[in-house]
Amino acid sequence: MTDTPNKDKQNTMVREAENYLKECPDAHMGAVVVQDGREKIAMNSTAYVPLFRHPKVIEAMREKLSLYGVGAGSRYNMGHVKVVRELEEKIADISGAEECVLFQNGYNLNISIASPAFGENPYFITDQKIHPSILTGIRLSAAKNLGGHWGANCSRYITGDMENLEYFLKNNSDKENKWILSVGTYSLLGQRVNLPRVTELAHTYNAGTFLDDVHFFWVYGPNLCGLTDHYNIEVDILMASFKPFGIPGAFALGRKDVVSKLRFAEPYIFSLGLMPIICTAASAAIDILYSDEGREMVQRMWKNAEHLKSGLIETGFNPLSKDTQMVTVQIKGEDRAMQFINRTKEMGLIVHPYFHPAAPKGSGFTRLTPIGAHTDEHIDRTVEIMAEAGKEIGII
Repeated sequence: MTDTPNKDKQNTMVREAENYLKECPDAHMGAVVVQDGREKIAMNSTAYVPLFRHPKVIEAMREKLSLYGVGAGSRYNMGHVKVVRELEEKIADISGAEECVLFQNGYNLNISIASPAFGENPYFITDQKIHPSILTGIRLSAAKNLGGHWGANCSRYITGDMENLEYFLKNNSDKENKWILSVGTYSLLGQRVNLPRVTELAHTYNAGTFLDDVHFFWVYGPNLCGLTDHYNIEVDILMASFKPFGIPGAFALGRKDVVSKLRFAEPYIFSLGLMPIICTAASAAIDILYSDEGREMVQRMWKNAEHLKSGLIETGFNPLSKDTQMVTVQIKGEDRAMQFINRTKEMGLIVHPYFHPAAPKGSGFTRLTPIGAHTDEHIDRTVEIMAEAGKEIGII
């Protein structure tokens, strides 16, 4: 017998979530959005160093717009446009990698795990909370019956449990082509991967390493190149993006003989390449990042994150985030989470909702992302709104 009340409750939550996603602001300014003539604090952006509106970025695009237009072609069919290749070389030089390959976005790059770069019959070991895009890549790599050539299989260890990871490595030591797939941070949990131990185990058991580091690359480490930079550790393939600038595009870094093979992945071959005009913007953003202005914005982002965490704790929240700039709050019940998120929006604060399948079924989360453009006043007002809405909904 169908549980009609629960089904109706779920449908109501879905409708509310759909309405939330359909109500788009008129403009996103970075620290704030403009909606119906009213400014609201934006705590839902992963543009940690929001350079997408910087005057130098806009001017760089304006200078090249008549040359490149707003088009793009398949890099596989049309070859490399010079500015695209120059951006790859620039990022490789900054990071110290042998090769860089640009993709349209991080999702397309991650599903390119189904590619010659990982070899035939790979055995992937990933944790239970890995990003869904990586799981999609694994499924594509395993789908021989659908015409795939790679024949992958996969085990999933308990997130953060290095003993469990070693168990799978040890019990599959006979497999010749082993890969450990990791993300730099689990954004909902607010945890970092134990990269030193992962790479140590990879070396011990002769496994390749892939790291999705989109949330740390450009904002962490002495050279702002993420976790591998921070720990002075190398991985076989490092994936990152221009997400911290608020600009489209992603890239893979690593040894030339490995990373270059990503150019034969289906998402690379059968999709339009990254627009040359966007590459112009990304290149200009990188130049700003490594100036005093850019580095100050990165420092401001980390300061804002600590300010926000301490303020939420003082008002009764228990943020899950410990080691990242993202600040996540769990709210029991999807319906209450949606009520809370809608209420904060009415009060002038935009936060990001997470529900199934991005989160466990039946639970709700909100993730706040302080950025380098937020002021102390933005952070203090965010804490005030969160506290007031939390008391109204009964979650603190």
